[in-house]
Formats: sequence, C-alpha cells, structure tokens
Amino acid sequence: VIQSLEYKINTLEQNEKSCYVEISGVQKEKEENVENLVHDIAGVLGIDLNLFDIENAYRKPSIRNIDKPLIIIELASRRKRDEFIKKRGKIEYKSQRIYINESLTAFNKKLFWESRMKGKELGYRFIWTSHGRIYCKKDEQGKKIQVKCLEDLNFL
Repeated sequence: VIQSLEYKINTLEQNEKSCYVEISGVQKEKEENVENLVHDIAGVLGIDLNLFDIENAYRKPSIRNIDKPLIIIELASRRKRDEFIKKRGKIEYKSQRIYINESLTAFNKKLFWESRMKGKELGYRFIWTSHGRIYCKKDEQGKKIQVKCLEDLNFL
C-alpha cells in the first residue's frame, strides 16, 4: 500500500513538471538574463519562442556546479517543451557542449540513473525517458520495458 501511494505521489509530482526542461553545460555569466539565454539557445535549435512561451526561466543553485548551474525552464505548453526535447542532440552553444533533458522528480532521476547502471551491466543499448517515464530496450528489435520502481530492475 505504501509503495502504491509513493508511486501515485511521484506520478503527480512528475505531471507538475510536464512543461519543464533542464539545460546543463551553459557557463554562467555575470549579469546574465536567463530568459534571453533561453531565447538564444532556442534560436540555435531552430525553435521559435515568443514572449508568452516562457513562464519562468532560472538557474538552480548548486554547490557542486558553481560555474555551470542547471537552467530550469517552465514553458507555457507541453508542445513547446516537446520541441526542445525533439531538437536536442549534439548541441553547441558559444563553443560549449550543452545538454537538454526532461525535468524529472528526484525519485525518477535516481531511478533513471539506476536503470542506466543496471542496463549497462546487462547490455541494454537503449535507456531513455519520455514524458517522465523511464524505458529500457535491449536492442532495436527488443521489447520496450517501462521501469516504474527499483524492483522492476530485477526483471530486466
């Protein structure tokens, strides 16, 4: 019962992040305007953003990553968030390699990391997230497996 409630709470928390994107690897500059930075990165990706597409954009303070703290973007729609996710890949911004990812709950971040470690150990070629859910696939012909909790990793 407790595990079921924890799963439901995590799902609700993840749904709250459905319009969020995280960008890492961007050097922090003095007196920067994060929203302008996001518009610049969107331009590099070929994404058209207007004034109303960004609800909020800020740096998440980090003790471990002082020079390049994570950029959190809350977009006005899932559609815009999905544009960022679809256009990600090998991206360079101002000669820096940057990464764009879905925003995951703390539980899902840990579960994704554990899934990647276990998947690597077992020879899984594909481990990814989509709309806050974690999936694994052994190879291109393999069956897509959703990982909902740490116990699911025992069945890979």
